[in-house]
Amino acid sequence: LTNPTREGYTFDGWTGTGLARATETVTIPTHSSGDRTYTANWTPIDYTVTAPGTITGGSVSADKTTGVHIGDTVTLTVTPDAGYALTSLTVNDGDGNPVAVTNNQFTMPASNVTVTVEFQKLYTVIVADGIQHGMVTASAASVFASDTITLTVTPDAGYALDTLTVIDGTDPDNPETVDPDVVATKTNDSKDADGNVKEYYYGDT
Repeated sequence: LTNPTREGYTFDGWTGTGLARATETVTIPTHSSGDRTYTANWTPIDYTVTAPGTITGGSVSADKTTGVHIGDTVTLTVTPDAGYALTSLTVNDGDGNPVAVTNNQFTMPASNVTVTVEFQKLYTVIVADGIQHGMVTASAASVFASDTITLTVTPDAGYALDTLTVIDGTDPDNPETVDPDVVATKTNDSKDADGNVKEYYYGDT
């Protein structure tokens, strides 16, 4: 018999007619007659899942890390720290090929795998209270560094925009006054590791 192969398994030998135990080599004599039955026996190969654990901005762990077999479902637990959000979660096999992840779960391939994760700091955008004679809204309340925030400025009837002041939480003593004739968007480029607040003011300043 020709020994078979099976992805993710080790062939342990044949059992069946005339064999007292699993045997890798089975030779059927020439001119043999009668029915013979043989069964291939397999042992699943143990693989590993390597997850980074706790890193800057959060943590990720796997419910199975050793002795994982092809076809097993592996569940990842991803926990961002306060003020952070998950921005990237990838799983790659031993050849660097991506493994599909759905709802933080993946099916184990015939290979060890590595989990890679990235968290980014979230920053808060606050439009100041007490604005008179109009209103301002921001396109997002929580953003990443270098995201673009669009401000919508709506003066009341009979009023026009006077000043638009941007206060960076990393440098509150140096507000930036933006030309109201040209402002359409404002980029949040703060990289404060403590997540200081950015504020956008409109009105009588």
